[in-house]
Parts: sequence; C-alpha cells; structure tokens
Amino acid sequence: MNSRTVELSRRTTVGAFVVLAALASCLPSTTLAAPSQAPTITRLPGQSDGLTNQQQEHILQLEAALEKARNSKGKGEAEADALYQLGQYLFSVGEIGKAETYFRQSLSVEDRLHRQEQSLQVRIALAHLMMSQKRPEDALAMYKDALDVANKNKNNDQIASVLDNMASCMLLAGDFDQAEKLLSQSMEASPSSVVKANALINLAAVAAARRNYQLALERSQKAIEMAGSSEELRTIGLAYRQQGRAYANMGNYEKAISTYRQAAKNFEEEVETVLQGQVLLSIGQLQLAMRQPQEAKAELKKAIEIARAENDSHLLIECMIALGAAEADTANFDDARTLHGEASKLAHANNNKRCQYLAASEEGFDLLLEGKAEKALDKFLEANSLISKTAGANAREHAGILRDLGLCYRSLGQMDAAIKYYLEASALFESSGDIEDQALLTNSVAVVYLDMGRRGEFEREFELARSLAAQSKNQGVIACLAFNKAQFDFMEHRFDAALKSYNEAIESARTAKDAKTECMSLNGLGFTHLAMKNSTEARHCFTSAAQLAEAQGLFEARWDVALGLGKTLRALGQDAEAEVQLKKAVSLVEKERSYLSRDTFKTFSLDLRQECFLELIDLYACTGRADLALEQAEKGRARAFLDLLAGRVSRSSADTVAVIIDGAGENKTSAPSAQLVAMADSSPESVVRGVKVVPRASTLVESSAYSPVNAAPPTLSEIVELVKRHKNHVVEYCMLKDKLLIWVISPTGEIKLAPPVVISSFELKKKIRDTHNSIAQAARLPKDLAEQDRSREILLKDLYALLIQPVQSFLPESPDSVVTFVPHGALFSVPFAALMSNKGKYLVEERTVSYLPAIGVLRATEKIASESDRPADNTLLAFGNPITKVIAFLGTLPFAEKEVKKVAALFGDGKSTIEVGAQATKAAYRSLAPKNSVIHLATHGLISEERPMDSALVLAPEGSDDGLLTVKDILTMPPLKAKMVVLSACQTGRGKITGDGVVGLSRAFIIAGAPSVVVSQWNVDDVMTEYQMGEFYKSFLSGKSKVAALREAQIKTIGFMDRLLAAPSGPVANRPNPRLWAAFQLIGDTN
Repeated sequence: MNSRTVELSRRTTVGAFVVLAALASCLPSTTLAAPSQAPTITRLPGQSDGLTNQQQEHILQLEAALEKARNSKGKGEAEADALYQLGQYLFSVGEIGKAETYFRQSLSVEDRLHRQEQSLQVRIALAHLMMSQKRPEDALAMYKDALDVANKNKNNDQIASVLDNMASCMLLAGDFDQAEKLLSQSMEASPSSVVKANALINLAAVAAARRNYQLALERSQKAIEMAGSSEELRTIGLAYRQQGRAYANMGNYEKAISTYRQAAKNFEEEVETVLQGQVLLSIGQLQLAMRQPQEAKAELKKAIEIARAENDSHLLIECMIALGAAEADTANFDDARTLHGEASKLAHANNNKRCQYLAASEEGFDLLLEGKAEKALDKFLEANSLISKTAGANAREHAGILRDLGLCYRSLGQMDAAIKYYLEASALFESSGDIEDQALLTNSVAVVYLDMGRRGEFEREFELARSLAAQSKNQGVIACLAFNKAQFDFMEHRFDAALKSYNEAIESARTAKDAKTECMSLNGLGFTHLAMKNSTEARHCFTSAAQLAEAQGLFEARWDVALGLGKTLRALGQDAEAEVQLKKAVSLVEKERSYLSRDTFKTFSLDLRQECFLELIDLYACTGRADLALEQAEKGRARAFLDLLAGRVSRSSADTVAVIIDGAGENKTSAPSAQLVAMADSSPESVVRGVKVVPRASTLVESSAYSPVNAAPPTLSEIVELVKRHKNHVVEYCMLKDKLLIWVISPTGEIKLAPPVVISSFELKKKIRDTHNSIAQAARLPKDLAEQDRSREILLKDLYALLIQPVQSFLPESPDSVVTFVPHGALFSVPFAALMSNKGKYLVEERTVSYLPAIGVLRATEKIASESDRPADNTLLAFGNPITKVIAFLGTLPFAEKEVKKVAALFGDGKSTIEVGAQATKAAYRSLAPKNSVIHLATHGLISEERPMDSALVLAPEGSDDGLLTVKDILTMPPLKAKMVVLSACQTGRGKITGDGVVGLSRAFIIAGAPSVVVSQWNVDDVMTEYQMGEFYKSFLSGKSKVAALREAQIKTIGFMDRLLAAPSGPVANRPNPRLWAAFQLIGDTN
C-alpha cells in the first residue's frame, strides 16, 4: 500500500467569508446629492502596470473635456466637475497619484465656489483614495473635514453618510469600538429609516468582524425590517447580503445561500446588477465549499454575464477564478486552466494585486489535482511572492497559499519545506482566530511526520490537531482526521482499528460531499481488507473508489485504485485483469514523470511509485514471462539518471554539464540526527581517507539538477542489444517483499531467470547491513578480532549462497570473463567482490566484477565513451593530500601524496599533472579536469545521504572557497573528456539509495562525462590504498581493461595480505579482511 497520507485540501474561495481587509466595501453609504457619484474602484489600486488603449482614449477624452471647461466663461462649476470626473476615472484604473492631484484641484475650485454639497463629495472621494493607499490617519482627517462641512450644511443625511464612512475607516484600522460608536451616532443623526437601516447593516459587519455572528444576524434582520417599511429594495438587499455573510461564517451554508438568493432578487428588481453579480459570486463560492461544483457553475456563469455587461473587471476576475475552480473540481482541467489564465492576465492588466495571487494559486491547485506537482509548485511560489509584496493582504488568504505550498512540497518529497510552510500557515490561521483551519494545518504537520516514519511526532501533532478540532462540527474536518488516524493504524498493523476509522472517514466525507477524502478512504479501506486477506471486500472498495477517482480526475487516487485493484485481482487469481490494472498504474507514473523537470523530484516520484513496478514484475515472473519481467525491472530503475544522461549527451554547449536549481526557502541547520559530526584525530596524520564534518548551512529545499529531458526506458530488444555490445554477462536483481528475483543476460542475448530466492526483504536487508558493518567496522578490542573474522566469513558465505549460487550455472567459467552486477535497493551496499564461496574463495578470485545502476545506463556510457573529442593518449590529472593549515584538523594523508606521485611516474614524462597540498584547489580542478583522459583524486570524502548534492571531495581551500568539490560543483563545471575517474577516497561510492540507484558522487561524475568511475564503499586505509592503486595503474597502462586491471590489483592485494597472515608452518589462518582490499568497485564502461 502507498503509505502516503492525505489532507483536507480547500480550494481558495474569494469573498465567501467576511474578512477585515474587505470590510470597507461591506459598508454602503447613503447617496449624496452631487454632480457625480463617488468614485468606484474597478480594480485594486496600486502602481499601474500600463493602461489599455481604451482606457487611455477615455482619459484623453476627459482631459479634452477639462480643457474645454477651463476655457468656458462660467464661474468654474464646469471645471470643478471635469476635474472631479477625471480624478474619479484615474482612481478607478489605478492611477492613484494623478487621481489625487485632480481631486485636490477640484476641491480647491469647489471651496472657492462655496458649493458645499459638491465640496463634501470631493472630500469623501479623497478620503476613499487615502484609505485605498492604507493611509487611515490622512483619511480620517479628511473625513473629519467632510463632517465639518456636513454640520455647516445642517444636512442630517450628509452627516450620517460621513459618519458611516468614518466608521469604515475605523474598521480598516481595526478600531471596532470607535467604528461602532460612529455608527450609533449615524443612526441618531438622521430620522430616515433608510439611513438607520444602512447603519444597522454596518453595525452587523462590525459584529461579524468580532466573530459575534448571532449579533450580526440580529442587526441585519432589524435592518431588513426597518428598510422594508420604506420599500428601499437596494438597502433591503444589502441587509440580506450581510445576513448571508453571517450565516456563511457560522458554517450554515444552506441558510446563507437562501439568504443570498433573497438579496439577489432585491438587487435584480432594483436593477442593481453589479450588486446582484457580487451576490451570485458569493452563492457560487459557497456551493464550491459545499462540494457542489455543477450548481456553482450555473450561478457563476450568470455573474460573469453581469460583469461583462457592466464592464466590471474586478467582479469578472473573481468570477472567472471561482468558475475555474468549479471546472477543476469536475475534472475539466483544460477549461480551468483557461479561465484561471485569463483571470490572471486580466488581473495584471488591471493591476489587481489580490486577484493576481489568487489566480496564480488557483492555477497551482488545478495542476496539483492533475498530478503536475512541479508546475503547481511554480504557481504557488508565484502566488506567495505576489501576496508577500501586497500591502495589507488578507492573512487568511496568505495562510491558504502557504498551506498549498506545503502540500505541494510534500507531494514532491521535500518534507522539511512542507513542515515549514504548514507551520507558517497554521500560525496565520491562529492569529486570525480560525481554530478549525489551525487544526487542519496541525494535522498536516502530523501527516508529514507519518510520511517520514516518525511515529512519535505524528502522534503528538495528531493529538494536538484533534484537541483543536474537538468542537468542530465540520464533517470534512472530521473525515480528514479519521482518515489519517486510519492510515496510522494501518501502518502499525492494527487492521481492525484501521477499518473502523476508514469507515468513519467515509461516512463523514459523504456527509460533507468531500469526494476526494471519500475516495482516498475507500482506497485505504481496500488496502486494509487486502492485508486481512479479504480480497472480495477489497475489490468492492477499490471499484467504488475508481468511480470517484475518475469523476474527480484525482491523479493520486487513480494511481492508488489501479495498484489496489491490480494486487486484489492477483489475490483472486485473475492475473490477466490484474495485469491491465498494474499497467495502468505504471502508465500513470510515466505520465507524472513527464511533468517533472528536477532530478530530485523525479527520484522521489520513482521511489514513491515503486510498488506498481514491483507488483507487475512479480506477476510476469510468476507467469513464466522472464523477459517482460526484466523489461519492467529496467523501467522502474535509474530513470532520472537516464534523463540526466540523455540531457547531457544532447547538450550543444560545453560551458556546464547541467543547470542546477538551488533550493528555495530559509537557510536551516540540519537536525542533530542528520548532522555529519567532525572526526578530529589526535594525530596530525590520518590513516583513513574519510571524514565527516558538520555541513554548511543548507537550504530548506534540496538543490537539484534541472532535467527537462524524459528519456524513454529501454525496450526489451534494446536491453538485449546493449548487453550484446557490452560483451559481458549481466546479473540483475530485484528485491520483492517476500523473494528475490535474479536474471542473467548473456552476451548472446539469452535471458534466464533463476528460481526465486525465498527470503523477506527485511531479512535480506539485515544480512546486508550486518555484512557491511562486519567489514567496515574494526573490532573494538584485539581479543574480538578472531570472532569478528569468523562471523564475517559466515555472513559473506550466506550472501554468496543467496546472490551468486542461484545463477552460478548461468555464469561463465573463465575468471577473465566480466560479470556486471545490477543491484537493486539495499543490494547496492553489497560488496560483491568480497562474497565468499563455500571453498573459501572470494568472488573476485572466481570472476571479474563490475557494476551498473541499470542496463539502460549503457545507452549513455557508450555514447560518452565514443565521443570524438576525447584525448587519444592516456594523460593523468592527479590531486593528492590537499590538506592545508586551514583544514589541518582533518588529518594529512601522506600516502595519498605518495600515491599520486607514484601513479604519475607510471604515466611517464609529460603525461601527467599533479596538484598536492595548497595547490589542489577547485579552481585548479576546474581548469585542468576537462583536458585529461584519467582523473585521480586521492583525498578525504564527505558523504551526505540526506542531501546528495552536498556530498563532496575535500580539496584545498582558497580565498572564500571552502575547498569542497560537491556534486553540485561537478555538475556545474565544464564537461569532462576523461575515460575514467578514480576517487581514491572514503565511501565515494555511497550516497542516497533510491529507486533510481545510488545518488551521489559516482553518478555525478558519469553525468559529467566519465563513462567509468572507480569508487569506494567504505573508509579506505591510506597505506593499502596507495599499494592497490599503484598495482591498478600498472595493469591498466599495460593495456588491460579497466575492470581487469582493478581485479588484478585486488587479487595482488589479497595475495600480499595472505602472505602476511600465513601461519609459520601452514596455510592461511584467516582470509584478508575485505575492508583493506575490496572497497573499490568500477561502475560503468568496463573496457
């Protein structure tokens, strides 16, 4: 079962709830007698991005009208009106600075003319403008000035209107008490029932802002009754709208929609079409929240018609965003993207900052639902950047974007980043008083910990989420928490408890009409029944989930369904039907990969989806189709590696091997468990070429090679041809849950599958781990040495029996014939050369051994090796002992320096370049490496399994450069032309073991252009490595192949040590410890 968990994902809804930043627009003012109406903002004001031709033409017409008014013979009335109208329009299109200039000129003329009502109107317009610029103090001063004018006019309606506007100013400043006081004064100032009703509506908004929704309902109801006596339909509609908002905030969506419909009816009868469109938008958004996308579409399309007819771009943008969400929720992703793309363009054209970030966020969600997580990430990052730059942006909307960023990073395997953004979102929801969403975000953090296998942290965060949501009646929230509880129970093998929680999640999800959580819960229920051997019940669950997954277009759920049905049908003995489903699951993985362009994301995706490949491999193996099983095994490994190699081979530029995308997010210090601890030796010299140091501050998100190429996996015919050209026997492994599969492909192209080796993956991993430790770790005390030697030989013989004996009869008898091993999973840690037969012989004494991460990699290494610009002669670049005073704590490597000088002497005069000590810098490497056919680096190694891009070889520091030649450095330097790179350092063959193979230094050097890399599996001894490398190069320069030369060097080292260990009067008591001779292995081209 895919152990990933899900969260309750909420699509952004625009304006469905009352938020402080929008309160000003909720406070209608009474209409003043004036030559023209107060300015209406058709887009959010801010710095203009440029006006459309139509807008520019209209401005020119207004400027012409102003010039004509100035030339007229009147007292100035026409000029004042023209100035006001020009200011009003400039304000509406976001030209705030110019608008303020014209409003002030108009005010100057009005004060000279003593037209009190008009001067009052201009003052209110200026105050509105100041509020739009977040200048509440200036706006309040202007409102007070307007109030003085209204008092002089002794016009109670004007006084009430100004007090209303002053209250809106106080609301936006967060001063609810002062706002309420002003609104109460407004009610007292005018005997008009309409004025009093408007004040009550605004008082209801104040109550809603304080989250006193019951009081908001009562006040809006009084407003309805008061306005009803005057049959003022507009005011009645506004009161119903405010009442609908209160119901929405209380979670009573059905009552809210009913109330909104009453508001829309009043607005329609009063021909207040813009207000009608706004209410229809609110209805559509609530229907989206209720999981009723089809009903939402109908309302939103009506609202869009109104917005277009009224040329209201702000309303149109919000409606398009919501309609796009409805289309995505019904799996119409093309329509959703079109709508959100158009909304985004329109928001930018109108400089509508809020809708810019909302549109970007919605586009991201469309892509995420469709399975295009990396593209979704780009959109969420864009939305976060936009909202972060928007002054006074709504905190709840920002929290939603941060939540979606966390969800996206989690789906791409960047767990630290996911936790960071979830916590930031949770804090914003908490500051907004939104406990329910805070609970959901806390649950999301718990989910990530469960993904990471950190059970304790999951339980802690999950219990906190449950306590926060204890009073919630939201069935969607209840479903989400029940689902994740079920996932945890399943992972802990508490299947009865899991069944109960999954059923609770399904029931709550159906009540909430949450098809996504219902679908995922049905899948979970199916996997639980499958684990309990209830295959018939499992099939029913997966079949039900399939209908929901297809209807919703949910990628993750569709993959789970295909995998679950495939496993279930196999259990029911229906292999043909199972094959169809498993192929579907694999094809979905291929589709998902095609959307990814970062190496780290591709690697994570393959890890996450391994189960469908393994299940199909097992099916083919069990039904006697060894060739198809092998083809599928190749399809499920080293795919990201193949992509990078294909991209490297097709590069036309030689400036750099790959483009690196740096990690996004805040710098962070690795958790203690992930730190590489400094190993300082009391001696100034080190006998071991390995060091683990505290890493430099790394970014929150892993850096990654940019990998836009999606190379096709090798077909069966290509696999056969590659092996034929390779001319070696290839042994490929596949670890399944309860067995091990082993293929042998001969140079003739014949494919043989050995009988399955029955062993659990858990047991096999333990044997491999114990064997590796028995070699890599020295005995603590001399008296323990004999026992360690004995137990090590037992472990090496056990692995030989499991890994070699089953295919012994398929392998060539000649020890000079090359056998290339293609490991899988934990088998990458197996020291194949050191495996011991029952006769006490190491495998390297019986066979010539090389390694590949996948047969398909030969496709690229062949092309790399055959490139015409590679040096014909053997020329050497050797770096040794690059230790200076700055990094003296690492310990010098005197034998490494001796080693490179010895190797250089073997190449002959003029054929080698040596850099040692302070001269062995990265700058020197960058300059010299592309010019030589063999590169030899004898130094300390630094391996980071959690951050493979930070794995490094230690070179000499220089200036501000720390001297660490990282994977990232290797990939961003010019391509190599070397036929071989030898990393004569510790653990250089290790790295992060993934479905893509070992991600680390060896992979990087092959991508950089070296068809063959010699690396080590553990810490190597300085003295013995110097000896072995000398023997290796003697053999290689005598004309032997790379792999034959390595074997000869290892056998000579064994022989040398056998003589040292030989008893005075008889045969060898113990065979030489592989730690001293078997560390190095050749990966890639063997010739």
